[in-house]
Amino acid sequence: MKGTTLKMSNKRYSLLFLIVGIVVLLVITGCRQTQLGETEKIKTFQNNYELVGEEKAQIVAGISSHIFDEIDRSNEEALEEFVIRPSREVGQLHSLPEGRYQLHPEYSGNVYIRDQDGTLIYHSILGSRYGVETITIDLKETFTIEADGGLTWVYIYPVETDITNELTAGIWKVGLDVAPGTYQVTEYSGLGYFEVWELNEEPRLYELIGSGFNQTNPEVTLEEGQVIRLTGVSSLVLDPM
Repeated sequence: MKGTTLKMSNKRYSLLFLIVGIVVLLVITGCRQTQLGETEKIKTFQNNYELVGEEKAQIVAGISSHIFDEIDRSNEEALEEFVIRPSREVGQLHSLPEGRYQLHPEYSGNVYIRDQDGTLIYHSILGSRYGVETITIDLKETFTIEADGGLTWVYIYPVETDITNELTAGIWKVGLDVAPGTYQVTEYSGLGYFEVWELNEEPRLYELIGSGFNQTNPEVTLEEGQVIRLTGVSSLVLDPM
């Protein structure tokens, strides 16, 4: 009887050790996978300043697919000038005839551009050293612009469409505004993001950190039909490679 009890105890201990061993192995494996994931993120950023994973997902979340909409850029119906007075029109939404426009500030505040469903297309602080100098963007009649009370005035003017390598904050289309090709991002200052969007594909996101003579200079390959969202920096130059 005593021998039987001892055998059962030994079996219990063996089973317990086995369970503990499995748990430890799972913990070690999970830690290694996490470390590998973090290592890959670091390598991706170090190689070309591209953000991936959760950080990227948070930045690009909730952006409207209407950034891909085709816009009549003839500006035939566009207003020569449209003025918003946020300090007197707090919370008011404004819509303009379809066209391509550039927004200019007096003082500084937030500007939100949304689609007809209220989904965000573009947001930035406009004005001051903490914001961008202008915003260049396509607008449909169904889109809305909201500016907060930090801005005394927002002046909005139509702009022509030209192929260029010099981009300002806003939204740009490859093939209309920028020629397809491979470029290096240069000549900017501040902190921001260079986003490349493509229908039915994950957007690519590059972090821009520029101060004095030091800056990140990611290399980007742009293809016809892609959309660029430039946020946080007032302007940059795309150098062909």
